Amino acid sequence: MLLLSSLAILSYGKVSEQYPAYIWAQTAIGKKLEVKPTVGKDSSYSGTDSSKVSEEIKNILDKTNANSFIVYHRPGMTTENLVNGLVTNHKISNLLRESNPRAIERSFTDVQGMPLTDVVEKEFKGVKKFIIDSKESFANLIKDIENGPKVFIHQYYVVELPYEKDESFDDVVYQVERAFAARTLDNHISIITGSESTRRLLQDVDVEPVEEEANVKDDVPFVYLTSLILTKILIMLPIVFLMILAILQLFYIKTPLMFVEKGIDFGKIEK
Repeated sequence: MLLLSSLAILSYGKVSEQYPAYIWAQTAIGKKLEVKPTVGKDSSYSGTDSSKVSEEIKNILDKTNANSFIVYHRPGMTTENLVNGLVTNHKISNLLRESNPRAIERSFTDVQGMPLTDVVEKEFKGVKKFIIDSKESFANLIKDIENGPKVFIHQYYVVELPYEKDESFDDVVYQVERAFAARTLDNHISIITGSESTRRLLQDVDVEPVEEEANVKDDVPFVYLTSLILTKILIMLPIVFLMILAILQLFYIKTPLMFVEKGIDFGKIEK
């Protein structure tokens, strides 16, 4: 999951500050795509307009089973910061490991124009925006997600995370993503994006950290149960059960007791 973004940094280095949009899904199947800036004859970079990223979000929602999205915006986060964060941030990395290997992944190396969050709010109706800068605002976001409609579809969230420390960003994204995935049943896409430093208002948020689930390991990919495997298991269980019953019945077959207790009459030969 991290390879596409890493290649972008290796290819373009630190020529200029580039701001990313990284899209991934847990279950929605689709192609993996990396969009890098193009270099003109005058060595100028031409990135991807944020409106095109918004169009790609619409395209994913239309062509897959994903029906909702959540945007995590960290002001001032460049593409290099994001790549380093995805490698070092313990909890976000585990979220990516849990994704289906064939799930959608989009990596936009250089997003230009209006901030993606502004474009998303303009293009999608009913977008809910939260700025997580305190325990109260964090609790309000989690409560809003948990109290959403019973059929949790077409829910759009923009979450502002103006954090100085990577650890705070890592932990809050992990907690919010877990709550959002529980309501959408993993039928959603997640977007991490950054913007120019002029929009930065960084702070240290006071949010209680959460321990990761015991079954998540750093070096072992998440093992998931697909519908095909589940179907095979449900078919094999009764077959195995019937075979056990058949074997037990064979062991239960005995010679009738009356046969061994009744004397044999050999007739005149014995007399």
